[in-house]
Amino acid sequence: MSEKLDRFGAVASSLCAVHCAVCALLPAAFGALGLGFLIGHEAEWIFTAVAVVFAAGALVLGYRQHGSMRVAGLLALGIVGLLAS
Repeated sequence: MSEKLDRFGAVASSLCAVHCAVCALLPAAFGALGLGFLIGHEAEWIFTAVAVVFAAGALVLGYRQHGSMRVAGLLALGIVGLLAS
């Protein structure tokens, strides 16, 4: 189960990186492809909420397994960073 979640997280983070790069470099491409809704604030909040839910799940599962406060703190800092941005 953990391996599947890790793979899903890797795919999700890769898609997020591609989305961010395209939004920053080629915003007109979304409009031309009929995907303009992906640039809107609502889509960004949905993506952020999904990322926070998965990060919180990883935080809980990872802390239970490893018990590292340093890793948990860095992940919590990442969640705060997502919400602040």
